[in-house]
Amino acid sequence: MEYTQGSGVNTVITVKRTVNDSMAWPNYTYSTIDGGRIPDEGHKADKGSLVLTLMGKYLDTLSPGSHTVQVSFTDGSADVTLNIKPKPVPKTGDKANPLLWLAMILLGLAGICANAAKRQKKQR
Repeated sequence: MEYTQGSGVNTVITVKRTVNDSMAWPNYTYSTIDGGRIPDEGHKADKGSLVLTLMGKYLDTLSPGSHTVQVSFTDGSADVTLNIKPKPVPKTGDKANPLLWLAMILLGLAGICANAAKRQKKQR
């Protein structure tokens, strides 16, 4: 799974049991990220196997990189790797080619120099 910092999008993890899936919700105890318990405001757990929603606001507090989410039950646990991508750098909209501008400046200077040389020749 992936999350991009600053997107504010909630991330949903659904845990299904291979045997007796209806017991996923009643046996759910807590969830952790990298061994630290996820605060109540950082997630929401619902029925439907077990649907764990990680809040975007909470995910924004994590550093970019790979994190292990562990969903714990009274009779076991499930691990998921969550990759936090860094916030993208905004585009400035500047698409100007600096070499083109440099060439135009040099051509302008060449024209000024040629004009100055021509005037100096006329004055002699």
